[in-house]
Amino acid sequence: LGKMQDVSKNGRTVVFVSHQIASVQRLCTRGILLQKGRIEISSDINAVLDRYLAGSKVNADGNRQIEVNGGECRIMSWSIVRDYDSPDHSCISRESVTFRVRIESKRTIPCAHLGFVIRNLVGDLLLSANSRDDFQKPFDIPEGLTEIQVTARLPLRMGRYRLELAIADENFQLIDHWIAEPLLSILPCNNSVLPVEWHGLVNEPVSFEICK
Repeated sequence: LGKMQDVSKNGRTVVFVSHQIASVQRLCTRGILLQKGRIEISSDINAVLDRYLAGSKVNADGNRQIEVNGGECRIMSWSIVRDYDSPDHSCISRESVTFRVRIESKRTIPCAHLGFVIRNLVGDLLLSANSRDDFQKPFDIPEGLTEIQVTARLPLRMGRYRLELAIADENFQLIDHWIAEPLLSILPCNNSVLPVEWHGLVNEPVSFEICK
């Protein structure tokens, strides 16, 4: 990969064919997605990877990693709560975001806790939290439909991200683990003079001044 990057910097074109998402994203600036021998999309590499990953999902309900007793307690959906007009699954970078997680249970789950994870589309872990962090008290999930709110500040760069949500009982045994659909979209809040490859993973404000 290092040699290919050196060659490309000298003005030569390198064609890299791979399913290794991290390597493709690091090396390439543009991409072509082939589907049964035909070009499905030819565009900026991030747009192509988004299309590739969207087509790789297991089903419209996301990817259910674990399900206990025939799904007696399931995470059904997620959305973002806010007071301005925007799609239900998007937010602005750097803002404090309240996620609403909808759960359906066939019985009461006492002293339950919720796991909350955000990853980029390459799979890097960006944020991980549990409802029992910082000595927070466990909660009961009653029978029927329940909504749980999760609030977090998201200083992430513009792009699309994947949520993972999990429910465990009082003995820390997993009941449900869901790689959620749809993806989370982060909208920009500022402009940068730097090219995309220098934006990094987080989007925190930085000030500069001369010290006399």
